[in-house]
Amino acid sequence: MAMLKKIMRSSPGHAFMCWLVANYVRFVRMTNIWTIEGTEARDKLVAEGRNFVIVVWHNRLAMMPYAFGHMADKITVVASDHRDGRLVVGGLGSFGFKAILLGNDTISKGTRDAVRVLKRGEYIGFTPDGPRGPRGRAKQGAVVVASLAGVPIIPVTYAQSRRKLLRSWDRFNFPLPFARSICRWGEVIEVPRKADAESLDRVRLEVEKVLTEMTDDCDRRMGQEPIPAAAEDAPVKA
Repeated sequence: MAMLKKIMRSSPGHAFMCWLVANYVRFVRMTNIWTIEGTEARDKLVAEGRNFVIVVWHNRLAMMPYAFGHMADKITVVASDHRDGRLVVGGLGSFGFKAILLGNDTISKGTRDAVRVLKRGEYIGFTPDGPRGPRGRAKQGAVVVASLAGVPIIPVTYAQSRRKLLRSWDRFNFPLPFARSICRWGEVIEVPRKADAESLDRVRLEVEKVLTEMTDDCDRRMGQEPIPAAAEDAPVKA
């Protein structure tokens, strides 16, 4: 493990791992049989020229490049300025995604940058329980950005019949090849513009509930046990 971390810290090692991640995702996509559902609400917003915030649980990031299809080059993902976050961003970058990297001292700037992306007509992607958990518990970041920019939120998730759950804080859903897979988009979640604290929390809980129900349903349909959310007061990943 120490050797792997050392390799990852080097530029060539990081580049190789990003290449490996991206090509594994392509291999899984090519060897899986996919069903994509619920795109009507998303496509209606796109046809109307309305952009939006996309939310997905952190443990469902792996196959997200193919959920967005032709939209990838107009999506900016908000990620942690950490080794794991940079690996995800590097892998996604090969599919056309851009990124806003957040450190502990750059959250306010990241919020402003995300609002600017939305106001120029593009899309922002959030993992509402990321980057450090608790698993399956939505934070307010996505909701605050959507409210400031005056745009709605749309949840998206996926599941497959063959997977490996990693021993990470989020029980990362590692997809396996030669499986049946489902990708599901949810309904539009409207966010009041410049909402007060009570309204922000109401929408945050709605995002958490809807995204959990969608993900659990997809898991069951693929013959998998849903991954339970962590306790609300669970410690975050160090």
